Amino acid sequence: MNKTILAAVTTALVASTALAEQPDSTKKEKAAHDQMQARHEAMQSMQEMEAKSEDGEAMAEKHRQMAAEKHSAAEAKHDKAMMAKSEAEHEAMMAEEKHQKAEKMHKDMEKQREKKAKQARKELDKGSEKGQAKREEHSKKWWQFWKS
Repeated sequence: MNKTILAAVTTALVASTALAEQPDSTKKEKAAHDQMQARHEAMQSMQEMEAKSEDGEAMAEKHRQMAAEKHSAAEAKHDKAMMAKSEAEHEAMMAEEKHQKAEKMHKDMEKQREKKAKQARKELDKGSEKGQAKREEHSKKWWQFWKS
């Protein structure tokens, strides 16, 4: 028990001297030192935050640029695909129109042939023999002069 009392008294004496009031000059110096240290730490943390911010902004700008490039590449690819699709549709339409024109022309030529065939049959039976002979003479083509 003597040891514990002795330890308690020694601790109280050491603590009392440590807790004793310090002179004003020491307090002021310590306060000034603490203030300077706090300012220094604040400046360092601000510089670190600015550096991180600049790095972050640079990274963000880099990511924005990459995203913009990807977006423009995707748009270009989409535009190219749309152009190819519209060209294919245009070619298909042109082919269909060409086919329709060819069919129409074929039908028109058939009608014309039928009309001429009917016309020739009609003329054979019309008029007198003299008129039919005259008609046949005039119907000969000029370039077939050897036939006459």
